[in-house]
Amino acid sequence: MPAIYFEITESVFFMVARIVSVVLLLQAVIACVGNGLLIAVTLRSKTLRTSCFILIAVQAAADCLRQGHKLIITYYSFTEITATVYGCYFVNLATMLAMDYCTILMLFIAVDRFIAAKFPVFYVHRTGRKYVTAVLLCCLIYTCTFKIMYYNYIVSETRIFCTTAELQKVAGNKIWFIANTTVNLAVIVIYMCLTRVTKGDRILDRGKAEHRRPPNVLVIRGQPVKLGDIPYQALIVYSDSRNETGDCGGSLISTRHVLTSAQCATRIEEATVVVGAVNINYLKHAEVRKVRKITIHPQFSNDENYYNDIAILELDIAVSLTRNIKLSNIYRIDSEYFKHKTAIVSGFGSYEPGSSEHSKLLVAANVTIFPFEYCNKVLNGRLEEGQQFCAGAKGTGIGPKDRGGPIHVLHSANLVQIGISSYTANVTEQHEISSVFTRVSHYCDYINEVTEGAAKCQ
Repeated sequence: MPAIYFEITESVFFMVARIVSVVLLLQAVIACVGNGLLIAVTLRSKTLRTSCFILIAVQAAADCLRQGHKLIITYYSFTEITATVYGCYFVNLATMLAMDYCTILMLFIAVDRFIAAKFPVFYVHRTGRKYVTAVLLCCLIYTCTFKIMYYNYIVSETRIFCTTAELQKVAGNKIWFIANTTVNLAVIVIYMCLTRVTKGDRILDRGKAEHRRPPNVLVIRGQPVKLGDIPYQALIVYSDSRNETGDCGGSLISTRHVLTSAQCATRIEEATVVVGAVNINYLKHAEVRKVRKITIHPQFSNDENYYNDIAILELDIAVSLTRNIKLSNIYRIDSEYFKHKTAIVSGFGSYEPGSSEHSKLLVAANVTIFPFEYCNKVLNGRLEEGQQFCAGAKGTGIGPKDRGGPIHVLHSANLVQIGISSYTANVTEQHEISSVFTRVSHYCDYINEVTEGAAKCQ
């Protein structure tokens, strides 16, 4: 009777195992199809070939390999073969490695998102290939080390039904299995904590106020700008050929192009562009991109006149337009806007006249547009009519670090960009010796040509 009972129990076990294995195989096929689509999309789309998406694609590939243990379960369920712990561990080794590889890679993906949110400028300046390679190697070393030590620790010759669960049941009291499981659980907890912290683009120092500084410390004595008020404003942070850093302004004219001054562009060796920010220490709503290509106007004169002071930066990845990130409005026919006596300059420029430190906040100030004849006389005939104009106000206006930023007028409740900040001859007395701006309407054809139609004047 005991023998019959064992026979029935074993046959029932394998019958259930076959049913379960078929269900698991179906699940594995669905998982592999989904992972395959993710990998294919990542490889085919240039915009998705970033460090994070590459790590996710590798994790998807590892997950496909991990599904292989379901084939092993199916094989042993239908053949009714048992194996030693050694043998079972060996045939499951690749899938168990992949399983742990997926787990540890989750931690690195979470850390990657945290660094991108918390330290965006540092993140975009790292070397992408070395970064991804280092992460993948660290994960591989971790998983291989634990699994090899665990394999060498197994001494049992007990024959078992070769499934991952059975293997762990026999070897579960071994130290390396316990250590490995503990580390994996810790990784999952850390991953969940990090993703919860960064959920909804919340940065860890979310207790910081967006506007900490008093309102008298801006452009040159400007006022803080609220989020979304100037949604196309860009901050360009660059390093030059001497590895010295600097920054200037710009405006978003397409999802992949930023308009700035040629003076700024000539200094750039490598650059990062931030859009959608009003506080560079709080980038909750911002997007950060690297500059892929720089196009400087071919007739730019890099002398005291700065004629054709205009350049276009192409971003490596398109930005997403939101209510806080929009494209600049530029009109081909803009004469009526110069009838306005008041314009607005904006940027992350100096706190005070003569200060070398730039503002952490996006600020704006009202300035007066002066007649061309007056400007040209004050500046000793240096201006080119139709290409340049001047504006300023007593004690306020653009500073050196505002070069490349926009100057706008308010028209029917909308901002219209009429110029690019070029240079200032006198920071404190801009009501007398005004700052000079490049008139963007003159360069509509240039903008259309360089951006291949992505940016157009209205």
